[in-house]
Amino acid sequence: MAIAISMLGIWLLAAVQLGFLEAYPNGAPSGACDAMIPVGHSPSVAQTNDSIYDIKLSSATYCPNKEVTVTIMGKSNGEMFRGFLCQARTAVDTYETSGNLTSGNSNVGTKNECSGKASLTHTDRNDKTSAVLKWTPNEGFTSPAFIVCTIVKEKATFWVKQNVKLTYAGADNCTTNGATRTVFVSLILMVVCFVLTHF
Repeated sequence: MAIAISMLGIWLLAAVQLGFLEAYPNGAPSGACDAMIPVGHSPSVAQTNDSIYDIKLSSATYCPNKEVTVTIMGKSNGEMFRGFLCQARTAVDTYETSGNLTSGNSNVGTKNECSGKASLTHTDRNDKTSAVLKWTPNEGFTSPAFIVCTIVKEKATFWVKQNVKLTYAGADNCTTNGATRTVFVSLILMVVCFVLTHF
């Protein structure tokens, strides 16, 4: 009987430790939304050296209602990560999100555990070479915005609040539906040139 109890205790301890080591493999919980520090990764602390990951934007400027593509990827080819929590914020250290953040690739599962519509986290702990997200600013929004991400390589190695800044392209460069005026003008010029050279 004593042996059975001891074995049960060992099994329970192993199960707890396994759960601890796995931390939150199905994504960051709501408790991580503000500070963006991974929950269950203690005693590990955030890296202070330069991140080995990049947050790339399709454009450093935005127009209201116009999607901006956000790509998380390693700075070196083949550099993988397991988890992330990304938010579109009005300030890096202020938990106030803006706009709408959605998944841009079907092979990386995402979900939102935070308030608002501009937060996404992973849904599994599989190694990932990249994650593509789409940020759409709200109509009428013209303030600077920041894509802020915590990126987890493994349980003991992660970078907190890595960020990139976006600025409003300006009324002169944006149409009312969010398209950039310069793109529209370019298309018109292309059509004019085509007509002049073919007729």
